[in-house]
Amino acid sequence: MLKSKIMVVMAVAVVLTVGVIIFNHSSRNHEEQNKESEDHYRASLHKSEQNNHWKTVSNEDVRNYLSDRKDFNAQKVKSEFSGGVVNRDTLVFFRFLDNLLKNAKDIPDSLEQARQYLLSVLPSDRAGQMLELYKKYVNYQVGLHQKFRGVMKTGRPDEELVNFEKMKAERRAVFGREDADVIFGASEKAEEYAIRRKMILSDDMLYGLEKERRLRMLHEAMWGDDVMPFDINMSPYSRYQEKLITYSRDLAGARTEAERTAMQEKFRREIFTSDELQRMDEANRSSVEEMKRKQGYYAREKEIRSDTSISRETQDMKIRELQDASFGVEAEAFRREESIQRSMEEHQQKAASEAKALPQNTTLKEAIDYATQKVQDAQKEAKALKASEQ
Repeated sequence: MLKSKIMVVMAVAVVLTVGVIIFNHSSRNHEEQNKESEDHYRASLHKSEQNNHWKTVSNEDVRNYLSDRKDFNAQKVKSEFSGGVVNRDTLVFFRFLDNLLKNAKDIPDSLEQARQYLLSVLPSDRAGQMLELYKKYVNYQVGLHQKFRGVMKTGRPDEELVNFEKMKAERRAVFGREDADVIFGASEKAEEYAIRRKMILSDDMLYGLEKERRLRMLHEAMWGDDVMPFDINMSPYSRYQEKLITYSRDLAGARTEAERTAMQEKFRREIFTSDELQRMDEANRSSVEEMKRKQGYYAREKEIRSDTSISRETQDMKIRELQDASFGVEAEAFRREESIQRSMEEHQQKAASEAKALPQNTTLKEAIDYATQKVQDAQKEAKALKASEQ
């Protein structure tokens, strides 16, 4: 008996030892894979920095571009471009011109207005140089829209980066490499950062900690220790949503719902203040209570409508009493919402019925136009009904 117990204990010990060895080996492999992956990512960032010259575009240039300032008075225009028409402010100035000339009839009219404006704020020779550059910019914008229409919105960040490089090459072909890098450098750096960030966040193969390490590497490579507008202007709610995306693989792999909820709660407490959390919790409680109240009401309403032993008038009376009891001072508002909803549903049913009766030779466009008109009629009637009951 004792010998059997000893054998069992020894077997358990061997199993545990083997388990520890396997776990340690697996952990080391995972750490080595992470390090190899991070080293590869850091090397790719270094290569991109060399190719795209991130360091030549200052953080202040990017802030200036993102601020979209529109304070180009005559004196400022003259001083900004006293040394030449190509500098870090050129693109911001062109965006200012675009806004200034937004009511022009067409491109020739826009360029004529630009000519008159530039002559009023710059010496004639500098105004002529700026007008020629602005013409090139306008024609480039038109050509860009035609050549790359829909290209950037591929849905895949890696494809977006490839298309971004194509558009960058197009700018260099139009303006010359040196001028293009000066004019568009800040906008390109901001855009490339956004795409590369998206690539990290959307990578379903990475866990949250790995994503955060890569985000830190990317930020350090492009901005150093500086805090950029991307971070400053992000609301707590946006940061929380991004946190959920960052840890999407961890959340999906949670063993239980309680574990997943605990992770989400940890993120909430990291991001929101105690006052914000309190307001959110109160709003959530109110929403849950409202949902339960409506569920209880609709269940009771169904019971009343199913009672064939009472007349329709009695059913209506009981339902009105139920609404008063369920919603109190909000009962009238609830009745208005119900009335509008019923009206919309009746219109939809009527439109569907009438659509079936359309002639067989009705074209798809005619059918869509018919359905659209019916929806608009229903919306107008709903608005009128709402206004009459207020």
